[in-house]
Amino acid sequence: MKRIQIKKLEMYRRVHKLLVDVPAPIIARMPQMASAIATLGNNITSIAAETQIQIRNTKGATEAKNILRAEATSIAINIVAKVRSYATDTENYKLLQEVKFTKAGLNKLSGQTLISNLNILHIEASQNLAGLAIYGVDATTLTQLATARDKFAKALYNPRKNSKIRKLATSRLKDVYTATDALFTKRLNIYIGIIQDTEPKLYEEYQLNRKVKKPIRKTLAILCTVKDENNNPIPGVKVTVEGSTRTFKTKKKGGFYTKSFPKGIHLFTFYRIGYQTQTIPVVINKGSKTDINIVLSQSEET
Repeated sequence: MKRIQIKKLEMYRRVHKLLVDVPAPIIARMPQMASAIATLGNNITSIAAETQIQIRNTKGATEAKNILRAEATSIAINIVAKVRSYATDTENYKLLQEVKFTKAGLNKLSGQTLISNLNILHIEASQNLAGLAIYGVDATTLTQLATARDKFAKALYNPRKNSKIRKLATSRLKDVYTATDALFTKRLNIYIGIIQDTEPKLYEEYQLNRKVKKPIRKTLAILCTVKDENNNPIPGVKVTVEGSTRTFKTKKKGGFYTKSFPKGIHLFTFYRIGYQTQTIPVVINKGSKTDINIVLSQSEET
């Protein structure tokens, strides 16, 4: 759900609560208002339901995939210990090297690489199945490994269903929001005008609650660019601030930014080997962005 949608939903709920608390005789003076209030309540319920589908689908798919991965890894590590014992006892150093897996190592792998390693383990164990019998690895054990591997692979490589469910929920959410906005403009806003003179307090409360509070967008406090005399960006410039423990470093494109910094006048020092160090005063105003554009000259030593 987008931030503006969250703010709209808050507005829908405020207005709905206001209207359902209005005495029935007053509602009766506004034909079809009761029906519009009921529709608004139903739409709010629909929005909540579709939002939950989005959340459950995303989190549920991830949790299920993690569980299946853990199960496959657990089975694999159990088999690895037995195969390596067999390889050590039979001095099969090639096999010992092929199944040199650890739980920590497998956990660090991407899903695709993990599946590839599980395949290697399954193949190597299958080829040495007769000798592995006394170590507790048999056909049933390998079937368990293959089943766990395939379940994880299915969860990993088949995201289309989950994606489709999310897209459908998103599409339905958009439709409900569009319908609810139309409900306000074509019905609720018109009906409430009927009691504008007789119930001015209710009318004013409706108008106040009807406003959508726009999401607050936090502006940057500082946006800095450091270039050389040929207008080329200089990455790796260290920036320190007098009297502060905060430091910055310019990125690949020669800049850095920060979303917050104390207001006032601060001394910024720009330093990089090969260039002349430069210190400048910078004025930071609360609630506004400060642009810093620095040109560093190469030092004479270079």
